[in-house]
Order: sequence, then structure tokens, then C-alpha cells
Amino acid sequence: MNVDRIGLSLMAGVLAGCLAAVFMKPGGFGPRRDVLLALWGSVTASVCLRLLGFAPDARSLATIVVALVGAAFVILAQRHLWPRRP
Repeated sequence: MNVDRIGLSLMAGVLAGCLAAVFMKPGGFGPRRDVLLALWGSVTASVCLRLLGFAPDARSLATIVVALVGAAFVILAQRHLWPRRP
């Protein structure tokens, strides 16, 4: 992975985490954790796609979409598998 692709993945993760903190129903562990989970999900999804042999251009829309989907998946999984206890 090059610096452009990592940067796009990180920006998409931060964006997804911020959007999740604002728009998703309660059940998370706060905005900071949402952003961290989204960062982890976006970078992991980008790396996994690269390891599987799919390598879109570093500045392409596909990189951003993959990162956003990975971030959203991790946040949704957290909300369903480990909901916050009151």
C-alpha cells in the first residue's frame, strides 16, 4: 500500500466514524471509539482487498468505497455483537 491509499483509507475511516457517532442509534462506546473502530475497519478492508489481488488506483473512488464499507461493517458489528450496557 502506498501513502495515498493509506491516506484515503484513514480519511474515509474518520469520516465514517464521525458520521456513525452523529447519525447511528445509541449503543456504541462514544465518538472516540466509533472513530477508532472505523479507522481500523477501513484500513483492514483496504489491506484485505489488496491481499486478495484487487488493487484499484490509489486515488480512485473504489478505494474510498472499500474503506467506507469496511468502517461501516466494523461499527455495525460492534453495535450488534457488543452493545453498550446501561
